[in-house]
Amino acid sequence: MRLDTLTYQWKLQSQVTDFFSALLNEQLRYFQSKNDSIETIESGTRVHSYLQTKVNKQVVKSTIEIGTIIPNKKLELITQHAHGKILQTYQIHTTENGTNFVSYSETNELKQMKSQLSLLFTLPIYKLIYNKSAKKRMQYLEMIVQNN
Repeated sequence: MRLDTLTYQWKLQSQVTDFFSALLNEQLRYFQSKNDSIETIESGTRVHSYLQTKVNKQVVKSTIEIGTIIPNKKLELITQHAHGKILQTYQIHTTENGTNFVSYSETNELKQMKSQLSLLFTLPIYKLIYNKSAKKRMQYLEMIVQNN
């Protein structure tokens, strides 16, 4: 695993198909909030937004694109901006005893070496915030499944 990758693992309480459907539906809702002409998402679907960077807290114009979609297995999102890119991945896997997990990861690739080094120094602190945020995201998706 790369040093600039953060990962959070969540034990699924819902069925894989239901969880993945909720994940895709929430992603579609986000994309529609940025571009109401989007009706479905698929690999290559993209929107433009303004997002805050992690290192220097600047608001930058960004493009968010759907990368790989493997139904009930994997969803990748690629966020690109002037300072670099972020690869977000939801990966569902099953253990030998049949327990389902989803791993959510973010890999940050910054264009300037100085920024990349700064990120590496801040990641241990950011990891705490990241884990809390990822846990809330997983709980939210599970709640959507339960309410449907």
